[in-house]
Amino acid sequence: VKKNDELLQTVKKSMLDSFIKIAVSAKVKPDNYLVEQCKSLLKILTHDDFKGILLPALLRAILRNPEIILTSIGHILGSVSLDLSAYAVELGKPIATCLHSSEDAIRDHSAFATESLAKQCSEASAVRALVNLYFGVLQGSDGKLTVTSHKISMLQGIGHLSKHCVLSPNDHRLSCDASDHFVKVLESEVHEGTLNQALASLSLWAARFLGPVPKSLMDILKKGMTLKTSTPIVRTNYIRSSDCRFSLRPRDLRRHEGLSPTRWQRRTISPRSKRKTF
Repeated sequence: VKKNDELLQTVKKSMLDSFIKIAVSAKVKPDNYLVEQCKSLLKILTHDDFKGILLPALLRAILRNPEIILTSIGHILGSVSLDLSAYAVELGKPIATCLHSSEDAIRDHSAFATESLAKQCSEASAVRALVNLYFGVLQGSDGKLTVTSHKISMLQGIGHLSKHCVLSPNDHRLSCDASDHFVKVLESEVHEGTLNQALASLSLWAARFLGPVPKSLMDILKKGMTLKTSTPIVRTNYIRSSDCRFSLRPRDLRRHEGLSPTRWQRRTISPRSKRKTF
């Protein structure tokens, strides 16, 4: 058994080096089947293998040729059998930067890589750091985002971070923290498409609430229906964002009169209304 383990370690290192050459450091975009066929190798990697060999190669590749590596980095991160919490921010920084790339394909692949990274993180502090990092980029830490599609991609990535594997009660606390960031976005954003994506991403996080819904979130959902920036589509998404996925309990609704989706719907479709509210 000892000899087999030694042989495995020797073969694993050489195979990992080969994998990096053809799937990570390649100068042409690798086919997806390469990662698929190497899943067995990736699953037996240890933290030493990942931190010492694979991680540096991934970071170099993202910085040098993001349009090449990002097509497979999501599959690579999703194939390892490791908790990537310790490397979350280190990986998250270049991926977040690529989320506001000028190329649509890079932004799409970055969103998928974000989801794969989140699914491998079980420590609340790591996921919270990613949330703060991504919202920071959205708010201009890498330079002000002036293109709407870039903001939308960032919000999509933030929504994908909700796929983390943190367990309760930290799970609920994370969702509350994320909702605080979303409230600021909803209060300041005026573009319809960006607002709709913010509400869609917020719903993903809110679906993980396990306790009382934050008052600030309840208030903005109530207020958002009356804002001048709330177009008919945005108002509809406010209603959708307050449905059962938020686990709104009756006592939560009673504390915030006017938040009930049923009440909104009754008001907006009433034949007595002289004009539609949305």
